[in-house]
Amino acid sequence: NPCDDSVNQKLMEGGKRILAKPLKKKEPISSDILEKVIDLFGDREENRDLRSVRTIAMLLLSFAGFLRFNELANIKVKNITFKDLYMNICVETSKTDVYRRGNEITIAKTGGKLCPVSWIKHYLSLAEIGNNSEDYIFRAVRFYKSSEKHMLCKINKPISYTRDRELLMDTLEKIGIDSKAFGLHSLRSGDATAAADKNVSDRLIKIHGRWKTDYSRDNYIKDSVDNKLKVSRSILIE
Repeated sequence: NPCDDSVNQKLMEGGKRILAKPLKKKEPISSDILEKVIDLFGDREENRDLRSVRTIAMLLLSFAGFLRFNELANIKVKNITFKDLYMNICVETSKTDVYRRGNEITIAKTGGKLCPVSWIKHYLSLAEIGNNSEDYIFRAVRFYKSSEKHMLCKINKPISYTRDRELLMDTLEKIGIDSKAFGLHSLRSGDATAAADKNVSDRLIKIHGRWKTDYSRDNYIKDSVDNKLKVSRSILIE
């Protein structure tokens, strides 16, 4: 096979390097941005609009759980267990779960403005999601004339990638942020970056984010200027 020839392989590798373009990674979404979103829509006590509460719940859950879109969209009622101080979410299928053993994500109840547990409870109550264990919690929202309000679509079909991305982009634009620099992975990257900045161990970040390799995990973390300066400061201090 000519392709197995070492010279040809080196030529192909050289061509790849010449033609390669640098990857343009999306910016991470910070907790400050999420606070602005809540300021826009209103806090839990005053916000009764299902559409905006759904958006907030998806953003906070994706952020706190390092969730990929497919993991978020496929969450069902049966996957969530509430405890006094936290909630557990069972991710039945994940990109890195090749043996389909499932992963359990533990998310703390902070009680603050950005508390994902409190917002999920508020959303489930407002959406009037029943006890049917097979119901997807994030579905399309429609206005029903019979009840004169917005409600979750009765068809048990998870929200689409396109719609989830539209909601994120529209929300960022509403708070005055250029959405072009962000994507759905910005939420996963944002919390991983925040955890690294707060010196959460690499092992815990890797487990929580369900990354198979250190390389994959590190690609989601954007080091702050302060953290970058620690290297030279540590070796130049007299």
